[in-house]
Amino acid sequence: MAKRKKTRRRKKKMTIPLAPVLGLTAGLIGPAKDMIDGNVEFAVNKLKYSYLGIRPDGTLDPMGLVNGMLPIVAGALVHKYVGGKLGVNRMLGNAGVPVIRL
Repeated sequence: MAKRKKTRRRKKKMTIPLAPVLGLTAGLIGPAKDMIDGNVEFAVNKLKYSYLGIRPDGTLDPMGLVNGMLPIVAGALVHKYVGGKLGVNRMLGNAGVPVIRL
């Protein structure tokens, strides 16, 4: 008889990918301050400019994506290659860090 390979039983745990979340918050800090100050229209225009590259007059400007989309993409790449390929996330899991992953 052939031996069966032992399977591990793990509970599914929710983890927060730290690098993409930090990239997302980098683009939300300025508009959040404007929302707190009560300048909602300016905050919405700033969000559109940061994440879509659309100016308030409706024209497209790719340089606006530097503040919003670039940090998200950089965070996703760090999560993928540093956390995944280099094994940092696996090391964090084995060390017993409960929620945070790179």
